[in-house]
Amino acid sequence: MADVFISYSHQDRAIAANFAALLLDAGFSVWWDDRLGPRKGWDRTIEQELATAAAVLVLWSPTAVESEWVRIEAYHAKQQDKLIPIMVRRCAPPIEFTFSQFLDLDEWSGDTDAAPWRKLLAWLADFRDQPDEATGVVAPKRDNVFRRVLFRLPSGEAVYEGGAIGARTPAGTLFADAEDAPVMRVVPAGGFTMGAEPGDLDRSIQEGPRKGITIAQPFAMAIHPAAPDAFLRFCPGGECRIDARIRPSLLSRLFGGGGGAPEASAAPQPQRDGAVLTSLNFREALDLAAALSTQLGARYRLPSEAEWEYACRAGTTTRYAFGDTAAPGDACFGRSDGPAAPGSFAPNRFGLYDMHGSVREWTQDTWHDSLDFTPADGLPYVDTRSGLRVVRGGCWKDDATRLRSAARSRASEVLRSPEIGVRLLRELER
Repeated sequence: MADVFISYSHQDRAIAANFAALLLDAGFSVWWDDRLGPRKGWDRTIEQELATAAAVLVLWSPTAVESEWVRIEAYHAKQQDKLIPIMVRRCAPPIEFTFSQFLDLDEWSGDTDAAPWRKLLAWLADFRDQPDEATGVVAPKRDNVFRRVLFRLPSGEAVYEGGAIGARTPAGTLFADAEDAPVMRVVPAGGFTMGAEPGDLDRSIQEGPRKGITIAQPFAMAIHPAAPDAFLRFCPGGECRIDARIRPSLLSRLFGGGGGAPEASAAPQPQRDGAVLTSLNFREALDLAAALSTQLGARYRLPSEAEWEYACRAGTTTRYAFGDTAAPGDACFGRSDGPAAPGSFAPNRFGLYDMHGSVREWTQDTWHDSLDFTPADGLPYVDTRSGLRVVRGGCWKDDATRLRSAARSRASEVLRSPEIGVRLLRELER
């Protein structure tokens, strides 16, 4: 049983040999067909090695696309959810792999310190160290030495470079796509029951009927609601790098003054509400997600309502992630002076802060008066005829009942409120 199975076209044998040698040097066991004997028994050997490998690298090239063997091996690897497609020579992959996310090593020089190569090694280590699905046995825990630490939080937790994070990265891992980017935490896939218990005395009709939701893919969620500084850092020297689609009104509030981005000599002076970014409407929240996606090369977006509640509950079934009652030491609520500083209260089991209280948070879903239309797969419910969106979490001025994990609120898409902020979700590459 090898850590890595390499699938390739024989015209790319030299490339495959180089990959195998470098992977062996990095500490991975590798199987490729360099030692296959006579044709007799090839099929059985390849089938066995393909089935038992932790990950399958498919080296796509114009000749690999034409190879029936490569296509078959890639298909089986995809079915077993262990395919890592790599572009080694520019080509159009077969149509069934069009939507796979490729690692592009077409122009890679062989530098083992290059970001794409380190990303590959980090992904392979994550595949290798997954539990065996048949037995549930987890391999001895090994630190993923291929992920680099960008910085550490005041708590001492390491924040890793985001480029080496994927869908196999262990849940709970902290990362950022740049030193000045939001800090994200990996949230595992899973299922939960959405909505309020029928016996909850504070339950409204809008919080039911309860529905089983399956979150099939892990994702990453910002550990805090967005802060003004998280976006000001994208404007080094006063030159705004935030996507130009953001409305001048938002830039005005972020940077102070009259219209658009600040002059090069102007020091940004955003209005602060407890170091939490508020008073942006739904469209502006979408623009911020788009801006980060453009600048950082990863897909940021707003969570669906189901994803938000799943992340908030963090595996709990109580009224709040911290229990059935809320006290002033549990969350920011019932006050008149605005949000608390991020991190003022303990995180939930997923390591996310302020999911209850502080500010309500935009979700993708359009408002609907019950959970009847909420998709069971965690996708957002969107009705283009509606101008109302779901906001979740409760805020600093609410009473405790509006902070419950199942509590739902609505807001007009154009509303800018000091009670509403945004927490971004970042999708993970597979």
